[in-house]
Amino acid sequence: MKNAHKPGASGLYFGAGLFLLGALTTFIVISNSKMPPEKPLITAPAVASLAAGRSAGDPSAPIQIIEYSNFHCKGCAFMQPYVESLLKEHGSKIYYQYRHFSHPRDKKTFLAHMAAQAAAQQGKFFPYKKKLYESQEEWMAVEDPIPLFMKYVEELHLDRTAFLRAVKDKGTQKIILADLEEARKVGIRVTPSFIINGEVAMGGKAFKERISQLLGEPVEKN
Repeated sequence: MKNAHKPGASGLYFGAGLFLLGALTTFIVISNSKMPPEKPLITAPAVASLAAGRSAGDPSAPIQIIEYSNFHCKGCAFMQPYVESLLKEHGSKIYYQYRHFSHPRDKKTFLAHMAAQAAAQQGKFFPYKKKLYESQEEWMAVEDPIPLFMKYVEELHLDRTAFLRAVKDKGTQKIILADLEEARKVGIRVTPSFIINGEVAMGGKAFKERISQLLGEPVEKN
């Protein structure tokens, strides 16, 4: 009787190689499935429809900026002249949107945001915002800031009745809280913070550095 064929060493090596290749492929697939996905860019604000009156520039501009700011924040006040200069000098390249970052527990500051949003309904958000930042120390120092807020209404020639109605409207509060919720969803916890072309930049320094890169200009030192 002829002896049965027995696999030689080469056959054993080949089989072992196939086994190791299969095991390695399985390991790679499992490992990749456990890897966290890349963090997506923030491309679409959750409450863009509520931002009416708080935007400036061309919506199709190559540089898209969303600012999350608080009227009590000194750093935010410090950044405003820089933001204003960007819009003035590079308006064709930038689309800017403002977001409220204020909680009702800070009653005085939340009222300031309500006032600014009320001004937005009359197309005067930006001049009213400027008033609030420029006089920040003044209205923060008084117990009741409403007389000062009404003084700004007169100086900017707003409709007093419509302004007061908007400040008392729960819909105005809803807009501010929607902005705050949006900020939390994208991981923003401090002010000023910005979203620039879908990427978060927290603080004025990071914002200036990123804008300078996009514009191809030196970083402003101040």
